[in-house]
Amino acid sequence: MALRKIGEIFTILHKSEANSDGECYKYTYEIIGHTLCSDYLFQEPFLHEEVKLIKREIVLLSEVIKIEKNIPIPPFMLGRKKKYPLDTMEVNDSFEIKCKNKKEVRNKQSSIISITSRNKRLLKNDKKFKTRSDYTNKKLIIWRIK
Repeated sequence: MALRKIGEIFTILHKSEANSDGECYKYTYEIIGHTLCSDYLFQEPFLHEEVKLIKREIVLLSEVIKIEKNIPIPPFMLGRKKKYPLDTMEVNDSFEIKCKNKKEVRNKQSSIISITSRNKRLLKNDKKFKTRSDYTNKKLIIWRIK
């Protein structure tokens, strides 16, 4: 984490200290300096921020958490952004993945097989793919066959 500048003011909201009325504490601090410290286990020096408490407020969680109305729910997505164009492929389409070495070719092939079998199981689609590894040219080729 980057150190803040001396004089910088920041706020921390402690939701864990919330009481039954939905109130929690909001602390405002100012950086007043940096101290060179050492870690007890590794004995490696590091800079620690010295802070001064400026203000402690009680706020309602309902004021902190903004409730919005009529926000459309995004479509269901599995995992993160797609790395390979498997869902847009039509039958007899193919693409290749260039790799650095034989091990990477094997790893990519394993990933593609895992992705396609997972998609087939979760999305209940009937798409089928074939993969072929070309170790001499360090590439992997993927076809959609169904």
